[in-house]
Parts: sequence; structure tokens; C-alpha cells
Amino acid sequence: RVVRYEDAEVWRIGNNHWHADVTPNHRWWSDTLVARQPAHETCPECGWVPRGGKMPARGVQVHRAKIHGIKTVRAAADALRGEFVRTDGLHAGHRLRVAAPADTDGIPGLSLEDVRIIAWLQGDGTISPYSVKPLVCPECGWIPGDFRGRTGNQPANAVAVHRAKKHGMTKALTQGEFAGYDGRIWQSKPEQIVKLRALLAHLESGESVRDRGGNKMPSHDFRLPREYVTDLLKRSQVMETGPEAFVLALSPDQRAAWLDSMIDAEGNRQVHEKGGEFVRIAQVDGPMQDAIKLAVFLEGYRPTYARLTRHSDRHQPAGSVGMARPHVVPSMFNPHEVLERQPVWCVTTELGTWTTRGGDVLPFLTGNSNAAAGDPSRGLLPSSDHHDHV
Repeated sequence: RVVRYEDAEVWRIGNNHWHADVTPNHRWWSDTLVARQPAHETCPECGWVPRGGKMPARGVQVHRAKIHGIKTVRAAADALRGEFVRTDGLHAGHRLRVAAPADTDGIPGLSLEDVRIIAWLQGDGTISPYSVKPLVCPECGWIPGDFRGRTGNQPANAVAVHRAKKHGMTKALTQGEFAGYDGRIWQSKPEQIVKLRALLAHLESGESVRDRGGNKMPSHDFRLPREYVTDLLKRSQVMETGPEAFVLALSPDQRAAWLDSMIDAEGNRQVHEKGGEFVRIAQVDGPMQDAIKLAVFLEGYRPTYARLTRHSDRHQPAGSVGMARPHVVPSMFNPHEVLERQPVWCVTTELGTWTTRGGDVLPFLTGNSNAAAGDPSRGLLPSSDHHDHV
């Protein structure tokens, strides 16, 4: 359900890299840092065992203080406690989780190799529909041939000309019927060419090389079998549903394979000085870029976005999608900004969390309106006692 309030106080929280407009009592899931005290059920100094069975750790603590003069517990280790927290109660120990891996069903009959090939076609490739022109006029049954009865060597074109002259049909109407898809992938990076050859080894694909001149590396053109591409796109339904719905339907393994190959095709990986990879995926604005952002989020990363500078009006607007850690830390936030009072709304879900998109179209995970209402163990209040996400 959706909870609505017509007039509510709204804060803007966050920093230059991430922000959200919420009410002060909006909830978030926090992996909160806590100090976990070491518990001893027997005395480390003398082996004493407490007689009471209910709170042995407390008994050992008292015993050590009285018998051994150890009145302070040794340094505690940091641990994480998962909990819902309110915006107006955020402190330095909170770590708001704004992304988590999604457990999705997957597309049956689509192998990981199939998913990777789709990513390459969407990234550094092209998908082109092809049609089949009729060899006999569908309107009158005319068969190509001149007045001497000889058949031409291009009967399909002859039928198209006949239909245009005799039946007044335009070129668009004589193109023929849709028959399937062609697929090609271009690549010039040597390490990615090796990956593509291995990925396409089970297909009878053609490969040609074009010298681009100068200091540019040669471009390799991989032409995939028409029958395979047509069947692949039919099984995936990506042409009917669009890239976002396709990504959302993938299983965790399928999605990881798709994103990995999309990074190979359109992105770059750099080793971070503190360890791990630093990933950026360049893509023009539109559904494909949105699908990449969604895949990054569903994999449990916080997607970031940076606008790419365009030096020509001929270049389409584009940006670079990054993969950041799934937490934002209130200790790094700017002081909250109080916005004008306004109508607010929030959905209610069974899990207690839901996904929203920010003003920059980047998805993030946030808290629920009324999951387990009134359950103090989950840090939630009755729905009549709070407002939520704008």
C-alpha cells in the first residue's frame, strides 16, 4: 500500500555524492557498528565456573573483578548490528545500506554464455532486423520475367518493382516480411578479442580485421550466425521487453555474467590503490544506460554517475556509471537542510525495504512505511505515528 500525508516537514540529507529528500522520521536499514564485549563462561585466569546457568558471562565478569582485580573488560571488537533507524536519529556509528544483492528468478533456457553474448551485442555490437522479400507478387501472383519469358537473376527486386508500378505500393511496403536478426560485435582491445574468440568458439561465427590506420589498433568484426542471433533474442525476449526489464528478469548468476561482459564491452577496470577494482562503464543516455545502473544496484553496489564532456554537437549526451560500496555513512553527511513543507508518500512492503530512484535516476534502497508495525524489535512505529519518503 501507499501511505500519504499532505503536509510534512522534509529534510535533505547526504553530501555532494549522494542525497535524499525525506521526512525526519523516515526509516533506513543500517548495518550499525557496535562494540561487542567478549563473553567468558569460565574465568580465563583460574578456570572458575559460575554456579548459575542463566548469565554465566556476567558471573565470570563479577568474579574477575573481585578475585583478580580485573574491573575493566578487555578492548571490544567491532561488530555489525542490522537495524532500522530514523533519519532524525542518525549518528556516526550508522552505516545506511542503500544497495543489496537481489534474489531474482531468472530467464529459463538462457545460459551464461547466451547472456554474455547479449551484453556484447548491446554494448560493442549491433542488432539489425532483416526481412525476406517475396519472389512472387502477393497481390496478383505475378512471377518475374520479361516479355520473352526469361526469369531475371534478382526476382525479389523484380517483384518489388512490379508491386510499386502495378499496385502503387511505396518502397516501405515492398521491403518484405520480418524474418529475424543479424548480430555483429566490434572490438579492438587484444585482451577482449581473446575473450570474444573463446566465448564464440561454439558458434560458426566469422571474423574479419580492418586496419584503421595511424596509431589505432585494428578493429575485429565478429559476425554471428543469423539463426543463432534470431533464436537467442527470441528466447531472451529482450527486443520486446527492453533492456531494463531484461536485466530485472535475470537470475543472480545471469545478471553477474551480463554485467561482467558489459564492463568488458563498454567499461574499464582499474586496480584501486587500496585493493579491489575501480569500474567505470560509459554509455549514452537512454534505456541501455538505465539498465546498466539497475544491474549495478541489483548486484549490491551503489551506482554512481558522472556526465561525460562532449566536444561536438554531433555526439549524443552520455555519462559514466560507477560501482561504489553499498553503504553511505552519516558521519560524512553535510548538515541536513530543511526544505519547504510538502506532500509526502511512502510504500509499504513485506520485507521492510523498497527501491526508489533519485533525481539523478540512480536507484537506492530505503526503509519501509509500516512493516511489522509496532514491533519494537525492528525499530518501527505504527503507521499513524510517522511520515515517510517524498
